[in-house]
Amino acid sequence: MFRKEFMMGKEGKQLWTESTLNTKTVKMPVLKKETLEKSGIITKKLWTTLFLSNPKLEFCKDFDLIYNSRSDGLSFNRLANHIIGYKAPIIILVKHTEVPEEDSKSEEDHQDHVIGSYIDVELKDNAKFGGDLNSSIFSLSPDLRTMRTINNKGGTNYAYMNTVKIENSQYPYGIGFGGSTVEFRLWLDGDNIVENSYIIPSDNTYEVGYIIPNKNNHGKLYISKIEIFGLGGAEALEAQTEHRLNLQKMRDKKKKVDKAAFLDSDFDKEFLLGNTTVMSKRKKREVEAAR
Repeated sequence: MFRKEFMMGKEGKQLWTESTLNTKTVKMPVLKKETLEKSGIITKKLWTTLFLSNPKLEFCKDFDLIYNSRSDGLSFNRLANHIIGYKAPIIILVKHTEVPEEDSKSEEDHQDHVIGSYIDVELKDNAKFGGDLNSSIFSLSPDLRTMRTINNKGGTNYAYMNTVKIENSQYPYGIGFGGSTVEFRLWLDGDNIVENSYIIPSDNTYEVGYIIPNKNNHGKLYISKIEIFGLGGAEALEAQTEHRLNLQKMRDKKKKVDKAAFLDSDFDKEFLLGNTTVMSKRKKREVEAAR
């Protein structure tokens, strides 16, 4: 049995939808009208599907569109900039268009697919795997498929991000989920996010199986849109804004203040000083690993 009830706030504004599925009632945040109008991916139907397929979303404070490739630009640098400093769970949604084989008349071969990932903790820019066992990768459209960390092969490589590009480095430049730095389960490429991103059917961290069939493209993704949704509410947005303001203030003072006194994270160093500091640190890690 599925039933919906609505909770109203001041001036009749709808705040929550109470959904009852299999006799359990949960509160589902209602998508803001502004979010629906701006998004080129999410719909009320997809949001409901996503919410009911991920029990962790019951605890989300809001569903804020913090990155929209249609308005912010479809590039890895801009995408990463909207993630860094957001210290709450996020959902990344990707629209991929299946490229048909020559002379294909199958409607399925021309379909758009909405896939993505849920990260339950802050996604850090440190060229290391983070996340936790609540992470997942999934497909929302045209079919629902969710690959969780249960029934996996013991892997813990949930999510990875690196915004520092080093030629011939062992630290790939981009965002990845599952797999390893040699081959990720789902990869959003930093150099060419539109054409060099890919997906494979298995790894040690997530359940086995393609989240999209991808039979024609052999794992290659053709990305037209990417959107990121923050689930931490106003508090997380305010904290991210404060983080950015602090970085700007420190950048303004960088010539007057001892560098070692105010550089905290890898991203802070990259943001304030360019590639030099972080690049040196990661090159040092590569040398040590090779010994």
